[in-house]
Amino acid sequence: MESRFSINSKNAEKASASSSTGVSSTSAFGQTLSIIEPASSHSSAISHQGSLLEKEGYRTSDAIDNTNDVTVITARSSETGGVVTIKIMTKVGNSGFCRKKGFYQEIEMMRQLNHPNLIKYYRSIETPNRYYIVMECAQNGSLSDLIREKGCLTEPGARSIYRQLASVLSYCNSRGCIHHDIKSGNILFDANSVLKISIFGYSYRNMINHCVVVDTDCESSSLTEPDYADIFGSGIVLFEMVFGKLPKGYDIVSLKHSLRRVHFPDEPAVDSECKSLISRILVPQHGNRISWNDIADTDWMLRQDIRKVEN
Repeated sequence: MESRFSINSKNAEKASASSSTGVSSTSAFGQTLSIIEPASSHSSAISHQGSLLEKEGYRTSDAIDNTNDVTVITARSSETGGVVTIKIMTKVGNSGFCRKKGFYQEIEMMRQLNHPNLIKYYRSIETPNRYYIVMECAQNGSLSDLIREKGCLTEPGARSIYRQLASVLSYCNSRGCIHHDIKSGNILFDANSVLKISIFGYSYRNMINHCVVVDTDCESSSLTEPDYADIFGSGIVLFEMVFGKLPKGYDIVSLKHSLRRVHFPDEPAVDSECKSLISRILVPQHGNRISWNDIADTDWMLRQDIRKVEN
């Protein structure tokens, strides 16, 4: 079913285009380069990574994250001067096979999906010891940072962000891809404050009779509706934006949600239409949950916000 969310927002396209200049069109877009890299110990991994990336034209900068044999860094392209994000995954350990599977699956999904609110994939590099994925860099922080700074968002502000989130998630779900890890900390903004998400990590794309095989640890799998986790996750994010905190009873670590009923705080004051939308999203039984198309048609989503113009 085709989504009613438009992905042709002029502002989003303009911002997306300006943020994609980190790697020029003459780079190895869509290619996996096999490079011979000498074997190294874990303690010397950083120096090897820096040396390899410099040879490939990237001057490394800050480390964003470094957990479970996966390092995420920012780097500057010597060719264009643009900033990119590079995800580095080691091949060592018991999860090596799963990581190899995930590496190629991530690349395949990113090459086939194109949306102004999706982090762009530029190129990949494989060595005997590591995988590298070079992608667009969202430099303007996360939604979690924004909520922490402001306490909570105004409804017009939350609506603008949620429209973008619903647009990109409904686009991915309609093409058989579920994100499966939607939370405010994973929702980023680029230099133009355009929402950006990455489908890396917990994303899956194996359609079987309109269901998705969710293989989270290469040892177990289950079937679920394509948009099950993402619609529910988006509702949690919307709640957090307007109230400044997660719903009572929600376990952010597990997808086995303990919510049976949504309890709305007395403060801050939130419009009844917004509460109604959240209640229709955060339904434990996914068969009774509102769809992306119905979300797009709700009064709260269709409301036109008046922007104040300062003289």
